Amino acid sequence: MEIRGSVTQDWKSCAAESMKNELLTISSQCPYEGGPGVYLARSLYYNVDPKKVYSDIYNCAQIGFYRVRPQKNDFISTPEVIPNPVHSTAKLVYSLPQDQEGVCKIINNSGIEVMSLGLKPNSEITEFNIEKLKPSVYHFIIFVKGEGYSRGNFTVIN
Repeated sequence: MEIRGSVTQDWKSCAAESMKNELLTISSQCPYEGGPGVYLARSLYYNVDPKKVYSDIYNCAQIGFYRVRPQKNDFISTPEVIPNPVHSTAKLVYSLPQDQEGVCKIINNSGIEVMSLGLKPNSEITEFNIEKLKPSVYHFIIFVKGEGYSRGNFTVIN
């Protein structure tokens, strides 16, 4: 009886240690490579080690993902997608310099452009359909005259 209990306890502790190591491995990945699962693993691993700090800049640079800041200007306005999270159609609320056209590029977690929207001058809202996008977190950057002007994020749930 005692042997069976001992073996069961050893197995449970071994399985728990294995799961903890798996969570640490996933949570240490670059979020651009691992996607939303990295953030989920981090939130779960927080229960194991709340003091753990992640270096996304270092982790992502090791595999070739670099964060590049626009050269001439910082992001000026704060656009948003409503509603967020998005189900089927969404509205991009933004502001552009007067009489300027823009382009909004929507990028997935792997850094691949999945959609591009033309933004009209003197307009502040563009409606778009996201039915072809898979459930995930997406990033968008608004370009004016070829330079990054503003950016944001939104979540798709279908």
